[in-house]
Amino acid sequence: RCVAAVVIQSVARSMQCQRELASLKEAAVKNDRARLSAAAVVIQSFRRSVVCQRMVEDVKRRNREHIGMRIAAATTIQSKVRSRNCQNELSRRRSLACKRSTSATKLQSQ
Repeated sequence: RCVAAVVIQSVARSMQCQRELASLKEAAVKNDRARLSAAAVVIQSFRRSVVCQRMVEDVKRRNREHIGMRIAAATTIQSKVRSRNCQNELSRRRSLACKRSTSATKLQSQ
């Protein structure tokens, strides 16, 4: 009888240990899944952050290029305006010099 009681107690303890082990394994699996899920979220977040940073840098670069092009266009326009003004002034002075020369020639011939 004593042997039977020991066997029954041993089987009962074994079954209890197996239930606890199964429960611990299930908790460990849930914990692993939660950690994997959290890690995936961190990785995805980092990837999105990198993509967004690249997009921001690309927009900034395009803006710098656009500003550079606008500055170059404004400089070209200003240069053409100055050139046109200089050509007009040169033409005016040539005309004035020609008139003076003509007037001087008329005075000398009289």
